[in-house]
Amino acid sequence: MPKYSDKPCARCGKMMLHAYCSQRYCKACALLVRSDDAIISRAKQRSRRARSEIARVNALARAEGKTYGCYVALHEPRKG
Repeated sequence: MPKYSDKPCARCGKMMLHAYCSQRYCKACALLVRSDDAIISRAKQRSRRARSEIARVNALARAEGKTYGCYVALHEPRKG
């Protein structure tokens, strides 16, 4: 199997000459795809933190014998 080949970019379709077989994106698109991946990764981390906060508040509400909504309405400060 050849180490290099001519293949199109998976994002823009521009032909990459003598690209590695495992290379999917041209140099211009690779930077954009990496930054998109970083944005998605940060959003997932924020979502994970939010879920753990909801689970913590839910446990506190159950300890007091209330539902999540009632507990938040009574104890959490209002936003805005």
